[in-house]
Amino acid sequence: MVLTARYGPRMRIVSLLPSGTEIACALGLRESLVGVSHECDFPQGVDALPRLTSSILAEGLSPAEIDAAVSRASLERRPVYAVSTSALAGYRTFATRVTRPV
Repeated sequence: MVLTARYGPRMRIVSLLPSGTEIACALGLRESLVGVSHECDFPQGVDALPRLTSSILAEGLSPAEIDAAVSRASLERRPVYAVSTSALAGYRTFATRVTRPV
C-alpha cells in the first residue's frame, strides 16, 4: 500500500510495502518518501526514514514457530502487522490517494 499526498508543491509518499518503496525510488521519488514499513531496507538510505509498521512476531523464530504464530493470529482474527496510527496521522490528513497492490 502506498499513500501519496500533496503538501504545497511537494508530494509526500508513505510506502507500507518494500516493493512500493523500491518502485518509488526507481521512479526518482526517493526525496518524496516520508515514511516506510519496518521491512523496507532497499535502496540504501530508506532505513533512515520513519518506520510506520511493526510485526507482532518476535525476532528469531523458527519457520515452524512463525507458521504457528501466524495461524494463531489468523484464528483469533488479529493482524500480523501493526500500523503506527499516531505516526501516520499527520500524513493521513493530506492523503489524496491510496494505492493497494493487485
